[in-house]
Amino acid sequence: MLDIVNVGHGQAGISSTGYATPSFVFYPKVPPISLELTNRCNLKCPYCANGTLTRDAGYIEWSLLEKIIDDASRNGHSIDWLHGTGEPLLWKRLEEVMRLIISSRAGVASFATNATLLHPHRVESLLDAGLSQIYVSLDSLSQKVYKETRGGKLSKVIKNVQTMLTMTPKDFKVTIALMNHKLQRLTPADVVLFRETFGDDPRIALNIVETGIMPSARQDYRFHPGRNDTCATPSEYFFIALDGRVALCCSDQDVMHAIGDMKHETVSDVWFRDENQRMFRNIALGRRPCPEICTKHCHLKEPGTGPV
Repeated sequence: MLDIVNVGHGQAGISSTGYATPSFVFYPKVPPISLELTNRCNLKCPYCANGTLTRDAGYIEWSLLEKIIDDASRNGHSIDWLHGTGEPLLWKRLEEVMRLIISSRAGVASFATNATLLHPHRVESLLDAGLSQIYVSLDSLSQKVYKETRGGKLSKVIKNVQTMLTMTPKDFKVTIALMNHKLQRLTPADVVLFRETFGDDPRIALNIVETGIMPSARQDYRFHPGRNDTCATPSEYFFIALDGRVALCCSDQDVMHAIGDMKHETVSDVWFRDENQRMFRNIALGRRPCPEICTKHCHLKEPGTGPV
């Protein structure tokens, strides 16, 4: 159970931007920031909301980007991920963003990628910009499953990753994700195939993930559909969409429930706002009131009665 931390003995204060600090804090630590640079993508995975987004496609405004980086640098927040619903490698200024974040000591500035555009010359450019780790969403080692869900040529993507591994230093970290969903259940044989494909290298981590519900996605690909009594997903990442709106959680890819706006606020203003902390608590405990998106479009069961 997470602790509720009292602030100022129940007395609310006022932040630099005018918002009252909460009388209690359910999640006392701001999670790593996931900053969406673009929501454009060259794949249309059915379990992702990218193909059904109602918000405009594009790239983040540079002035907004600078504001967010400055906020993180000044206040000790960490911009660890540069992705949202899009493919970061589609933006030519990715390396420029990375350099600015790293030089400002505002985070790790890594990102998740589908690796279709991870060509050798781009790997060189990313390493030169300071990239020290990367997350590759491969999802499957079966060409049949890969083509049906992700499209494209799996062998080409695998080759991109293998080539990258020969170019990176010994302390570079690579996480490659494979996914359990209704078309595939990973077995020990798949783990063996993974090591045969990418090598038994301590730099390479295999992350086996269970597909979840993305509220705006075209399809539910879960093997065992169901709902949970509680949900702590909002505590995992502070997801900022490219237009500056802060989503309830990383699953809310279309920002159906915004909890703040970084064009006018700071990270702390949004995270520690009293109404948001109370909402986080109610979602985590499965209590009313909590957002409709959680119960009607995502993982949470209809909540029980509880404190507001």
